[in-house]
Amino acid sequence: MSDKYLKYQITTQKAGLRHQAYNLKTLIYESYILGRVAVISKWHLFGYHNFRKGVDTDFEKYFDFQGVRIEGKKPQIELEKNIGRIEVEQEYQMNDSIDPLAVMAVRKFPPNEGCSWKYLKTDFDIYHKVKIPYSKEVVTLAQKLRKEIDYPLTVVHVRRRDVLKKKWRLWKDTRPKNILNVLKKIGSPNIVYVMSNETKEGFFDEISRDYKLKLIQNIPWLSDIQKEDNFLAYCIENQLLKMADKKVTTFSDNTDEEWDGFLSKATW
Repeated sequence: MSDKYLKYQITTQKAGLRHQAYNLKTLIYESYILGRVAVISKWHLFGYHNFRKGVDTDFEKYFDFQGVRIEGKKPQIELEKNIGRIEVEQEYQMNDSIDPLAVMAVRKFPPNEGCSWKYLKTDFDIYHKVKIPYSKEVVTLAQKLRKEIDYPLTVVHVRRRDVLKKKWRLWKDTRPKNILNVLKKIGSPNIVYVMSNETKEGFFDEISRDYKLKLIQNIPWLSDIQKEDNFLAYCIENQLLKMADKKVTTFSDNTDEEWDGFLSKATW
């Protein structure tokens, strides 16, 4: 194993799991092209997405770092807690070149500008080059969920709440009437699971007029997980989405998956 390491100091306090996953991909990719070990330290997950409970995590609970691949190749990754203390750390700003002789290089990002995937200039595609699978716990629970709700299945990811003020057209595009139109357009099977950050009870009930609707509230054990750790519940739902027969997303430019449809022409 290489004895050279790279760690990111991500300082933003308003990042959700999706945002931080892109930061992880950037760290892993840069480490890979520099021939360094990517060091996964604890970063913050914004409490807004977790019932006002912020989480500091090294993401081991959510992701399987042994399964990470870059175009089929396995990069070197270690959790900071497993490598022991490195006496000398050399700090670098966002676009500084890393000294090849530095043992522990730490790339720092300004407070509340911790979007490494936006600000670090590198030959990198955050959607496709770095593949980070979910943890074995997440996969097992998603398989359990799929078995319980049955299939064939459509999963619809409906992003509301935090984006409605930024993208006004989403007020209409993410309502049940439009969701039903999209489900009909893609030839959805009868079972539809809606994953969403919408908190209004009964908001999606209209969909059950034409489909067998499933929500997290209908799954007691998953609802219990959500109350304890909404980020973990989000991972389970996303893994379910990966196993779905049809996939629908909110934004037209979301390229995380091979989507069968989208709800809005608004971009991410």
